[in-house]
Amino acid sequence: QAPDVDNNVITVADVAERFASDQQAKLPDSKKYHLVAAIKLLADLFENRPASEFDALQFSRLRSELIKRNYARKYANDILGILKRCFRWAMQRELITPDQFARIESFEPLSAKEAPTKVVQPANDADVDAVLPFLSDDFADMVRFVRATGCRPGEARTMRVGDIDRESWLFKPTKHKTSGKGKTRAIPIPTVVQPMLLKRLLRPADAYVFGADGGDRPYEKRALGRAIDRIIVRINRERSEAD
Repeated sequence: QAPDVDNNVITVADVAERFASDQQAKLPDSKKYHLVAAIKLLADLFENRPASEFDALQFSRLRSELIKRNYARKYANDILGILKRCFRWAMQRELITPDQFARIESFEPLSAKEAPTKVVQPANDADVDAVLPFLSDDFADMVRFVRATGCRPGEARTMRVGDIDRESWLFKPTKHKTSGKGKTRAIPIPTVVQPMLLKRLLRPADAYVFGADGGDRPYEKRALGRAIDRIIVRINRERSEAD
């Protein structure tokens, strides 16, 4: 049971809120999602607990909660890393003691035994087709493109008009997994999705093919995934109510 709130005591929720406010302006959009998730987890579990009472036992509970939620190991360890930075930040501002932080920092990241690597299977066509009608035009076309070409979602998200050779219908990402090694990557674009792209390829060469605001900027890294998650919840709820 959470302790009663004392307005004169700095709580874990206070620390979390102050840390988040301090970090928001410093982080790129791609990192803010993890920050929000980490702070929400901390506040949900220990909202009214005095920060002076947060110690190794509570941090161990955070680790256990991440394991219980069956998160991917990398994601869970990213969350734990943010939480450690939160308490380092708190120590530097004398909101917790150095001894408290030393015990928190001593925890190792989750191991492969604690959080085994999750094998993610590709979505079947029926599930993809069920989601497509509920997506925006940009996201629906992006999904169709990824499914037809086999490219990575991140590559489609940042694809610019100039990355597509319309004579050979090849997509040549300027940045990809092995670009740092001097290797090139060329992805054939099947005829089934070429008509879909034509109107988008009328944009300037530096415009994003599936970008927001008519291609002026790319969508946030997790925007498509969040949209799909919301639609799946909606579809499952409607199916459950129909049953």
